[in-house]
Amino acid sequence: MKKFLLLPVFLLVASCYGELASLGCSEPSEYEKAQAKSMYNTFGTSRVGISDTQARKMFGCHYNDGDKIYSYKTFRGEKFILVRYGRPITYY
Repeated sequence: MKKFLLLPVFLLVASCYGELASLGCSEPSEYEKAQAKSMYNTFGTSRVGISDTQARKMFGCHYNDGDKIYSYKTFRGEKFILVRYGRPITYY
């Protein structure tokens, strides 16, 4: 009897594996994308040269090799924009 229950449990876990893997890194919200785009298209935004490890700490799984980081200074501090292929993805 235990062997018969093992098969449906295995199939359930196998079917949910792809869903569980995508939970770790969700796509940025539309609000974050719009904010990043507005900061990116503003005068005074400049490219920043930071290391890959620092960029991975800031942006996590959204950062890929070859992405560019731009800086936008505000009154309260500095925001960093993740840009891929000329399109802003998110900000930190």
